[in-house]
Amino acid sequence: MARPIVASPSVRRCAVALILAGAASGAVRAEMVTEPRTGLAVDPPAGFTARVAEPLSGDAQINVAADGVPLCRIVYAARADVPSQARMDALTDSVAWRERVRRQLETLYGTVTVERFEAGGLVGAVATALDERGEQATLVHVLETPRGRTTLFCVEAVAPLAARRARLDTLARAIRTPR
Repeated sequence: MARPIVASPSVRRCAVALILAGAASGAVRAEMVTEPRTGLAVDPPAGFTARVAEPLSGDAQINVAADGVPLCRIVYAARADVPSQARMDALTDSVAWRERVRRQLETLYGTVTVERFEAGGLVGAVATALDERGEQATLVHVLETPRGRTTLFCVEAVAPLAARRARLDTLARAIRTPR
C-alpha cells in the first residue's frame, strides 16, 4: 500500500498562495501557441485561447477563440522576395500602402476603414470592414516582415466587435510574426 505524500507547512502555504493568486486573477491565462514549421506564434491574452490549425490559405494558421467561442484566425503567408525590415517599415508606414490594403479588402466587403497599427516593433494596418448590410464586421490586422505577411482576421456582429476592439488590438500585439 502506498504511503500518502505529506508536504511540509511551508510547501502547503506556497501551494495555497498559488491557488489563491490564480483564483484572484479571474481568468486563466492560455499558453503560448507556436506553429512549428514557420515559427508563427501567439501568446493569447486572458479570455483568449489558441490552437494551430490546417491553413485555409497561406502557409500557417492559428485559430483563436474568445471566451470559448471561435472568433479569429491568424494567417501567415511566406514571401518569395526578401526586402530588408527597414524597407518593409517604410512601405507599410505609408498612406499609399494603407490605401492599397483598403482597396484589396473592398473587393470582398462593403465599407472599409484602415488605420496605422504598431505591434512588436512593426508598423502595419488595422482595417474594419463591414458587410453590405452593416450587420457583420471583420477586423483585419496586417503586419509585414521580410519573411512574409501575418494577418489576424476577426469576424463578429458589429456591436460586439466595437466593444471588443481594444481586446482584439491586444491580441494582435501578442502575435509573434516569423522573422
